[in-house]
Amino acid sequence: MRELNSNRLLVSIHIPKTGGQSFQYILQSLAPNGMFLDYGDRPLSDGLTERRMNLARQDLTRLMTLHDRLKQGSEWSVVHGHFLSGKYRSYFPEARFLCWIRDPVERVCSHYAYWRRNSRELRNVAEEEKPGILAFAHRPSSRNVQARFLNGANPSSFAFIGRTEEYDRSLKLLGNTLGISPPAAEVRNQNQDKQTTRYSIEASTRAAIEHLNQQDMELVPLFQERFAVLCEQYGI
Repeated sequence: MRELNSNRLLVSIHIPKTGGQSFQYILQSLAPNGMFLDYGDRPLSDGLTERRMNLARQDLTRLMTLHDRLKQGSEWSVVHGHFLSGKYRSYFPEARFLCWIRDPVERVCSHYAYWRRNSRELRNVAEEEKPGILAFAHRPSSRNVQARFLNGANPSSFAFIGRTEEYDRSLKLLGNTLGISPPAAEVRNQNQDKQTTRYSIEASTRAAIEHLNQQDMELVPLFQERFAVLCEQYGI
């Protein structure tokens, strides 16, 4: 029986508003015939258990397809989407896990701007009547999002970690990690109204968002440290 070549599988955890949609197109170019999107779980929504049960058949089909593909040869295969870190680890323990992380306050600000532009619940709400950023930040689905998606994973278990704040450098790291030419940066789904590299908010608002995201505030520096170690390892 031919063994699985699971070290040619990239499992990319797309944490919302860290640059994952742009990253999707880079991954697509690496594996045009072996790209699998997994956005059904919706970890930030309520009713996760029921939803996961309803999606079990789709997950099984994806796993079986991946299993067959990884037996066939040495081409890259990729899974990318909104799912918790542990979802594929038991099935493909030798796969290379990837993620992007971001300053927690900046991530919340970006998520808020996206929500104001695209949320169905705000479709008929006048601009001046839309909730402020602190009201959004207090919502359970807005808090500690990175910690939730990373789901207790050790930073050392990731073959690649990107930093949204160092996008170009992160792409160079990706290229060196996978032994390919550094992919070209192509930023998508970006807030076009943002004029600076950091969102301009009051110091008190920033402090309040930090308080609401204590798990992320403690976790993200650990992943930033892993990013620095990988950059040193791969000469970036």
